[in-house]
Amino acid sequence: ELAHVGFSYGDGPAVLEDFDLTIPEGRLTALVGDSGCGKSTVLNLVAQLYRPQSGTVSFGGVDASGFAPESVLRNVALVDQDVFLFDDSVMDNVRYARPSASDEDVREACRLANADAFVQALPQGYDTRIGERGGKLSGGERQRLSIARAILRDAPIVLLDEATSNLDIENELAVREAVANLLAHRKTVVMVAHTLPIVRTADQIAVIDGGRVAELGCHDELMALGGKYARMWAASSNG
Repeated sequence: ELAHVGFSYGDGPAVLEDFDLTIPEGRLTALVGDSGCGKSTVLNLVAQLYRPQSGTVSFGGVDASGFAPESVLRNVALVDQDVFLFDDSVMDNVRYARPSASDEDVREACRLANADAFVQALPQGYDTRIGERGGKLSGGERQRLSIARAILRDAPIVLLDEATSNLDIENELAVREAVANLLAHRKTVVMVAHTLPIVRTADQIAVIDGGRVAELGCHDELMALGGKYARMWAASSNG
């Protein structure tokens, strides 16, 4: 839960002001809004990469300010738009999330992330080196390996920052199914969405505007409001 949160980067303008949002356990919460409205900032605060200047971020009703940030981060898996991969094998890149994991654990994580089929088709399968920053893979393939890492890490909270931006339809569907597999394992997923169709089935959608949650509800509820979300949806459909 984020309660009355105020935050700015350094001496810059306020990004969030009196921001309130409760994220239900084991559900998918999507954050949408105009570019620069603070969506990624919310993820950074949940992950404790930053602390709010005012207000509280709580987990299970306990104020996180009393925790060391790294103790929170151990329970969070972050899937970023810019996936960091090593010039190493697929197996070792995914196992980086949990070094004690067995080969079969890695393969199962890749199956759940919709990555196993393309990995098996690589020249040496899971032993294939994928190049600097994963340069031998497509954007969608890199993203699915990043989700496989999140699954393997088995953190209760998964944060997806623009995880489907710049993906073609096929890869976006594969990533969407991978997110569904995360939810099937009772993970609490918070997704910053670049395109609206992927958030249509979210349990709740928070529309961020002016540093606050302007609208909150599921897709049908927000469409019935006829407000900012409905206008964004109409614009994306026409695009």
